[in-house]
Amino acid sequence: MGAAVQITPANTFSHCRAVSSPELDELSLQDTPITARLRAAYFRAYRFFNKKPFAKYGAQHIPQWDGGKDRHGRKHRPIWPRIARMLITYDIDDPERFVLAQFDAHVDKRIYPTMLLTQDAIEIYHKYAETADDILLSELQRENDLFIQLTSACSNDTPESRWRAVLSDLSNDISPLLRYVIAVSSNLEDVAAKLRSAAVMQFMLDPCGYLRVWGRIKQIRTILEDLSDRSIVHDSDGEAPDSQCSGADAGVHNTQQGCAQRSRSMS
Repeated sequence: MGAAVQITPANTFSHCRAVSSPELDELSLQDTPITARLRAAYFRAYRFFNKKPFAKYGAQHIPQWDGGKDRHGRKHRPIWPRIARMLITYDIDDPERFVLAQFDAHVDKRIYPTMLLTQDAIEIYHKYAETADDILLSELQRENDLFIQLTSACSNDTPESRWRAVLSDLSNDISPLLRYVIAVSSNLEDVAAKLRSAAVMQFMLDPCGYLRVWGRIKQIRTILEDLSDRSIVHDSDGEAPDSQCSGADAGVHNTQQGCAQRSRSMS
């Protein structure tokens, strides 16, 4: 008979590395919506605040931030799941506003993702969030009043021609998003088409905030939802905290009356 064959375990796992608990958490968060939203929010804000809205930075995989080997052969862990885990730990469910707060707080807008992974970033977010909704509301009221003022002062013959003139004049202080909202609600489709890209950029910097505050006006919310993806719309469905809503209702009502006034004069 031949020599006996020694049977050994098929796999002793002698070359396998143990995966730590934090890394397991990161793996579980790698492909979740909050991680994807964080990454998109960072690169969107970076391009916006560095005045390169149509640059391609972030369009491709970046090993230093997205994980994997870089061109020098160095291996990197993805940073976005680590930031997502931190937000979940601190019960922060608005990644876009979290990112926006960081860029708003720093004079130098060349912010690295590592700056989002700090205790300072959490404190910056909470300070920003204290007044962010109130500021959005006051901006809506101010821009709405400015639009009414400018159209009243315009010498064009018809309401539509006055609205077109004001919405197309990029030198006035009406934001791209409100210009777009007015154009869509007034059926000025050609004007709206020209404004859409800039409106999307502004809206997506703080989509939950805009939906929560500007979206209290039903006509505006419908337009904003068209600019957003469904996961963000779902996340914003809850009521804003009482401390932010209680003092704002009268202002929302006044702004809504202004929108209604424009609608009536169009008909």
